[in-house]
Amino acid sequence: MEHERGVLVGAIIGLAVLSATIAPAAGLSLSQEGVTFPDGTVQTTAATNEVAGTFQAEATVEMTSNFVAVAGVPVVDVPDGYRAVVEFVSVTCNVPTGPAISAGISVTKLTSPSTSVSGRFQVPLSYHGNDPFEGPTYIGSLMTRLYADRNVTGGGITAFATRESGTGTAYCYVNVNGRFLPIPPNEALTATPAVSSPVQEIVVPYTPGPPPPEVLNPPPGTVVKVMGPPDE
Repeated sequence: MEHERGVLVGAIIGLAVLSATIAPAAGLSLSQEGVTFPDGTVQTTAATNEVAGTFQAEATVEMTSNFVAVAGVPVVDVPDGYRAVVEFVSVTCNVPTGPAISAGISVTKLTSPSTSVSGRFQVPLSYHGNDPFEGPTYIGSLMTRLYADRNVTGGGITAFATRESGTGTAYCYVNVNGRFLPIPPNEALTATPAVSSPVQEIVVPYTPGPPPPEVLNPPPGTVVKVMGPPDE
């Protein structure tokens, strides 16, 4: 009898322990420092897995007659203290008859409180017929995982397009979507919050050969337009 009573008491204690173990946590809060638990402790590593928000945006890259490349067109303004994760990019381009075309996005990596670098990523395009109103149509899409920080003047994700000939006006519609994540504390840079500045436009005269990297990866806040050969 005593043995049975001891087993029963042990089972009740075991159920109480099990119940305490599986009880869901409550009162979690997310901050730039990490996830704060009800007892006041902060788990910094958890912040990198929490989604701060999602984005879906479109930009139009317009290449008017005599221009063969445009870069630096703003697409997404990344919030200060967050990193954009680009998960999908799609591009639709309409061009006059003949010229080949390419397009994609550039993403920014903040390297110090006052400097940043950009990486350029192409989206493969294929011909999808001749639109009776817009002309030859090229379409491409890409599931990806690219990362962009807010640069020193705002922004973070820009679009570009290039073409073989500057005849007529071409349009590329660049769509991106993804999510924002808090920058992990160990990667955060001490800096004053970035302030968006007006977009400036620079026109670059034509030179033979492909556009140089500084043209397709322009300084933050600058849209660069490259002219075609003089006879176009």
